[in-house]
Amino acid sequence: MQADLFWEGVALSADLFDPLCKCISVLESDSAAMGTAYARFLYILDHLNGVISEYDGQREHAIQSLLYRWKLVYSPVYASAFFRNPFYSKLRLNLTHHYGALFVELGMGNLRVQCHTALALMARRHDDLDGAELLCQFLDFCVHQEAVFKEKVAISTYQPRIIWSQIGERWPLLTLVLGRMYCGTGSSAGVERQHKTSKRVRTSVHNRTGSSKVKRQVAVAYNSATSRRVLPPKRQSFENLIAALRNRAAQVDTGLIDKELLLAVRRQHGDGGADDLEGDIDPVDLLPFAQQQPGR
Repeated sequence: MQADLFWEGVALSADLFDPLCKCISVLESDSAAMGTAYARFLYILDHLNGVISEYDGQREHAIQSLLYRWKLVYSPVYASAFFRNPFYSKLRLNLTHHYGALFVELGMGNLRVQCHTALALMARRHDDLDGAELLCQFLDFCVHQEAVFKEKVAISTYQPRIIWSQIGERWPLLTLVLGRMYCGTGSSAGVERQHKTSKRVRTSVHNRTGSSKVKRQVAVAYNSATSRRVLPPKRQSFENLIAALRNRAAQVDTGLIDKELLLAVRRQHGDGGADDLEGDIDPVDLLPFAQQQPGR
């Protein structure tokens, strides 16, 4: 207990697992939509890059484990919900600027191609959707996406179904698809997990065992409970932290980073130009050079 190495290990465990536990808590909440799940994995990936050292390949092992877990629950609809969510627009752009486009793809290919695949899948499953027109509207949305999201930044903290009810007149088919995506019971990460579990329950191997009946009853009860969930109009506070990732101005505005404290530290290190800064300071700049790690 008195050894320094013991407490260093405790501190590292707290730094590593505290954000992970918060992400799990958000994913189990009523506001855990598909876009939220995608953003959480991006947040954890960024977190692993900053917390775990590269000694003995620990970081790469943790990242590959995370991407493997993501593939187990992945559907292109997750990427589509994330890409067209104004709340996470800045997050996507900032991570792309900091790490590169491959980072936000989570190992599943180009983000827009994933969205295209999701729309094609939904068009095939719903007879009332014109697939060609739907993809044309998606292309037009991609062209005007940033301008529209910037205009509606004041309401970006609301759930995406509310935002798209305000901006969807130009893309009626796209809005219809998003309404089903955001409002359906399958929007919950928990329901998605249950659906995958129930598919395994109904395999021939499980059906030959007596325990499959119990599992099936639990799955039905869980699905019934989650289908009665009502998404709150606004997001949880921890979601604001995720959206402000790699956005120093937003972190200062929301109190996640103390602007005056950062400026004071800069002055302490002899930076005479600190008074001219507007708060866009990356905390990594305050670390000793040996501790700074280049972006991937």
